Amino acid sequence: MFILQSAVRNACRNKFKSITGVLICAAITLLLSLYMANLENNCQMLQKLPEAIPVTGTVSNLCGMQETGLQIKEERMDGILNSEYVKNPCTGVRLMAGIGEFEPEDWANHLNMYSSGTNNLLAVKGLTEENVEFMEGIGPDFLKTNEKQCLMQRKIMDFYNLKVGDSVLLTVYYYWYWDYGRLRKDPLSVQEYQIVGMLDSYGDINEAVPSDILFPMETIRDSYRRADIDFYADFCNFTVKDPLQLDALKEEMSGLGFLPVSATANFSVDGNALTIKDDTFIRSAQRARESIQMMKCFLPILFLAVLFAGFLTAYLFTRNRRVEYALTRLAGTGKKKSFGIFFAEYAALALMGNMAGILTAVAAGMTNLRTCAAAMGTFLGCYLMGTVAALAETQRLNVMEVLTKND
Repeated sequence: MFILQSAVRNACRNKFKSITGVLICAAITLLLSLYMANLENNCQMLQKLPEAIPVTGTVSNLCGMQETGLQIKEERMDGILNSEYVKNPCTGVRLMAGIGEFEPEDWANHLNMYSSGTNNLLAVKGLTEENVEFMEGIGPDFLKTNEKQCLMQRKIMDFYNLKVGDSVLLTVYYYWYWDYGRLRKDPLSVQEYQIVGMLDSYGDINEAVPSDILFPMETIRDSYRRADIDFYADFCNFTVKDPLQLDALKEEMSGLGFLPVSATANFSVDGNALTIKDDTFIRSAQRARESIQMMKCFLPILFLAVLFAGFLTAYLFTRNRRVEYALTRLAGTGKKKSFGIFFAEYAALALMGNMAGILTAVAAGMTNLRTCAAAMGTFLGCYLMGTVAALAETQRLNVMEVLTKND
């Protein structure tokens, strides 16, 4: 209690020096808060960069001329679907369908509906949940199942007098390439499907003609397996889950057999090339990383500067108060108490200046409380260490020598 009372009296008696000390501490704290807030903002910007600049991947043929109408091997497609580095994978296969069962030679009169098997509504350009009238209890996630269900265009349903919830027998044909890339279609399955949603006009899927019917892709894959036909996806694209792990993703995709696009390659329908559009993200991330690295390199220098500021402030303020220190000692106050009085005085002034700087930064909206708390701890730690070093010099003063010189 004695130390605190003496520290308060000393601070009041030396008003000018006390106010100057508070202002110095406030200015240092304000600058330190701004510096640390800038560093934190750069780190947050780097973390939010994937949302601001999404990185996407698209499978194409080797020459890069075609991204749909491909033959993407099933194991490659599964590798993308199961990758921990991928989100929102979109893939599918083109089909043709007709109402009822009919013989292959009659396909021209019955096979009249463009169809697709897909795993995600996002694969359908221009289609959103608002364009689909789902049956109660059904949502877009049904496309990820292997249920015998489908979505059908409103115009088709009106023509055949169908409604949501009805079941309909569909003959489905699949496409395949033969004889140097020429396309043909053959029977795949004859199954009954429940219509669980009605499609309004929506634009186009990843092909030239919008699909009249959408099936869950896993349902179509099951049909391929039952018919003992090799499955190939028609298109595949995705968003990178964490672009900061691009190297791991590229290594995994390379292991699946994907190659970079080569403009000199011959045209083919084999979907064995992968384009990851990451140029903009990489440039932005590199600039953010360089900025963060530079600011972190300067942090030790900044801490040393604050420590030196504490030492210099305390040293200059105590230099003209040596007589006051000597008289305090002469009055019977020991070294430890004398040190405690002066330290408590400077610590109180530092804390006041620290709080003033933080309140200024927060009031101006330049930083947040968490950053301010870090700045406060850093400042007080470094500043008071410098103060202790300066006051340690005072402890070595000879009391009688100081008083004699003053006389």
